[in-house]
Amino acid sequence: MVGRPRIGVTGPVRRLRFGWWATWFNLRLAGAQSCYLTAAAPSWRKSLHGIVIGGGDDIHPGEYGGQVDAKARYDPERDLMEMGVIERALKAGVPLLGICRGAQLLNMVLGGTLLADIRDLHREVPFRNSIRPVKWVRLEAQSRLASVIGLTETRVNSLHHQAVERCGEHLQIAARDHNAIVQAIETVRDKFIVGVQWHPEYLPYRREQRALFAAFVAAARDSQREMPP
Repeated sequence: MVGRPRIGVTGPVRRLRFGWWATWFNLRLAGAQSCYLTAAAPSWRKSLHGIVIGGGDDIHPGEYGGQVDAKARYDPERDLMEMGVIERALKAGVPLLGICRGAQLLNMVLGGTLLADIRDLHREVPFRNSIRPVKWVRLEAQSRLASVIGLTETRVNSLHHQAVERCGEHLQIAARDHNAIVQAIETVRDKFIVGVQWHPEYLPYRREQRALFAAFVAAARDSQREMPP
């Protein structure tokens, strides 16, 4: 067991790093210290006890056999860096939390497939894009995620137009929205590997989203494993 676990948080090489600052705040609130990993600086000087794969640009379709969208923003160097970080984290056995594109990338690394654009799949509830909680998701009652946040339905934000289609190896669906689109995945094994399609880092005022970060940090603190630099 460690005191304040060290968490690596991945993100883009960019001056304005709102996702990183928000994630840093939530991790600090939960009792962890964190460092920022990018394609320009993919490792830290110390070993890490957990990894957060952050949100951001679309995953390049070349990585999963999709079609390039001329209007989309891609970051191929970041894709490659994060896939490497995920593989290293899985090998080391440290807890993993994927946020939005991070959940999609985690699923892809483990052999799952993605939906390149879900906007036409919104049958029951219209597509909305907002940093505020604008849609409901239903959690599988027996899932780790439901146990962590203490709810089987919660309201979340929505900042994506891609999503998990088929789960990767040793992953299962933990939540869907009212259009039956996958909103969270988790490992079927006894480890903390969770991917959420929403952005919990922007919702620190909601108890259940703080609980997600707290559970992740607790798993990193209790783990006897570290990911080398």
